[in-house]
Amino acid sequence: MSSISDQLAMGLRYHKAGDFAAAQIAYRAVIHDDPRNSQALYYLGVLASQSGNKLAAVELIGAAIEIDPSKGIYYYNLGEALQVLGRLDEAVAAYQLALQRDPLDAEAQNNLGRAHQTLGNLDEAIACFRRTLEIRPNDVDALNNLGGALQTKGDFESAILLYENAIELRPDYVEVHCNLGSALKADGQAEAARTCYAQALLLQPQSIDALSGLIVQQQELCSWQDHDSLSLQVIQLVEKARQQGMQHRMTPLSYLSLPTPTTPSQQLDFARNFFENRFGNQTRFNFNARRGSQSDSVNRIRIGYLSGDLQTHPVGLSICELLENHDRERFEIFAYSFGKDDGSRTRQRIVHSCDRFVELGQESYGDSAKRIHEDEINILIDLMGYTHNARTEIVAARPAPIQIQFLGFPGTMGAPCIDYMIADRFVVPMDQSANYSEQIIRLPGCFFPRVSQRSVSALATRSDHGLPELAMVFCSFNNSNKITPTMFGLWMRILREVPNAVLWLYVQNDYAAFHLKEEAVSYGVDSNRLVFARRLPDLNDHLARYRLADLFLDTFPYNAHSTAADSLSMGCPVLTLAGQSFASRVAGSLLSDVGCDELVTTSLKEYESKGIEMARNATELARLRTNLLQYHSNKLFCRSQQYAREIEEAFSVAWARYLQGQEPAPIFVCAP
Repeated sequence: MSSISDQLAMGLRYHKAGDFAAAQIAYRAVIHDDPRNSQALYYLGVLASQSGNKLAAVELIGAAIEIDPSKGIYYYNLGEALQVLGRLDEAVAAYQLALQRDPLDAEAQNNLGRAHQTLGNLDEAIACFRRTLEIRPNDVDALNNLGGALQTKGDFESAILLYENAIELRPDYVEVHCNLGSALKADGQAEAARTCYAQALLLQPQSIDALSGLIVQQQELCSWQDHDSLSLQVIQLVEKARQQGMQHRMTPLSYLSLPTPTTPSQQLDFARNFFENRFGNQTRFNFNARRGSQSDSVNRIRIGYLSGDLQTHPVGLSICELLENHDRERFEIFAYSFGKDDGSRTRQRIVHSCDRFVELGQESYGDSAKRIHEDEINILIDLMGYTHNARTEIVAARPAPIQIQFLGFPGTMGAPCIDYMIADRFVVPMDQSANYSEQIIRLPGCFFPRVSQRSVSALATRSDHGLPELAMVFCSFNNSNKITPTMFGLWMRILREVPNAVLWLYVQNDYAAFHLKEEAVSYGVDSNRLVFARRLPDLNDHLARYRLADLFLDTFPYNAHSTAADSLSMGCPVLTLAGQSFASRVAGSLLSDVGCDELVTTSLKEYESKGIEMARNATELARLRTNLLQYHSNKLFCRSQQYAREIEEAFSVAWARYLQGQEPAPIFVCAP
């Protein structure tokens, strides 16, 4: 009969050889003879963790720690299991106990940093990664993690240097190549970012992260080599990954922006998978909805708006008048901001329009969720969805009984923590409702809030902007990354049919202008017929530019949104193509709302024909411009107070359903 030490040694041999079943038998034999053998319990826990049973791992390693709390490695592996389960506060505590026992444990230090980073504790995470590098200066994972934390804080220069150091140590590390590309993109180095993603793809041709990053950069540069085939490839890889349960870092915003249109059903599958993989385990601050609390019985419904864009940003500009027009006798308005204070008039208006304006700053996700919960917010409005720098971790914690997504993200979030989405009858047709995880609030008019209080610079001349005075001026002031090869080819065909026309485009970088000129020549169009607009520091100067154009040509499948609203408010008609997805129907909703349904097309052929027809009919263009300006001057375009009442009606219905114990359901708001 073998001794306990022999059984334990046998189990370890099986374990190291990968024979988990035999190892488990040996470890359990030890526990049978010695129920308080901490080593056997610990190794069983490690086996469970390696087999994917993290709950069993926590239980077994926890039992080992109760018997022998002296070993740092026990706490380290307990922390790993807790981290995978999303129990991050407990994981932090476990790693800290591991480090108390072994301060030079670089793995525990690095994982502690990762846990802090996921919690939103960036300063603590950075300190942990720096300590890891003090212990192991060439730790590639720590270099990568520190780069990510500094990038999140906006220190792109330091992040780039760290990623470059990591690549020098490990040139085949695909994730770091992608992260370097992301940091370079954020730092405005678009071409260098494209090169990073291309290198990552060479290293791992099936990498969704590398492929999606490359597509995004090609879109930003308007450099479209194999663009459609790459787009189809990433759609196929994403579906394969979803079916096989494989994770990746492509975002829903990148997915719905692909040049090859994805269907609402595909977007729902993607969003659900994204939320589950990224936020599904984050239940540590999942506050139970409370009925009958003090805030339920007060007269005013407490509304919280959550965003990092409450400044001179399309969301901040669009939401400002809604906040100012809320009925303060019925609603108490909170705003939770985690974006910069740009000192603008828009920022000041937003601050003054709220009963309470709360700066979240770099507060952790958990602390922010706790704050919102303790403020007893009845309805929380997420104004960002999955857009850049969103803090979805906060809404994933369910700090409010009712949570609604609105305005920032043009699609479903696929998130069980989001109850409603504000839309309208055009942008989400009834037959598409099943492709949204949210219940749809349908406003009677366009869901997109418009701005009435605007100053516009004095009208410049066309020659001031390099435009021919007598030409037909098409414009498209969408970000150039919305331009697809298909739509640009269509625009070139329009230009060939309208010889006196020019196309005025907004571009974000010189590379985009260069490539678009090359593309124009390939279609037989003189590149001088493309005129490029750049970002102007004064929004009022930018708005004045719309008055110099004759017709705005919209992009597809990602329409103009705030840009279309700006164009229409300045009297410039918009020609759009409406598809199935939310992102491809916003401009159509805006046009329908102002009585310009004839400018909403449903096929590429119709769009092209309509563009040529409008260019040849100066009288019709003049009529549309006059009607739009008259519509705007009569404040029919904005109808800010009526819009606020419609939104409030939806809030009231949603809150009443909640108080009555009813599940969220579609809400149809009728015009007053």
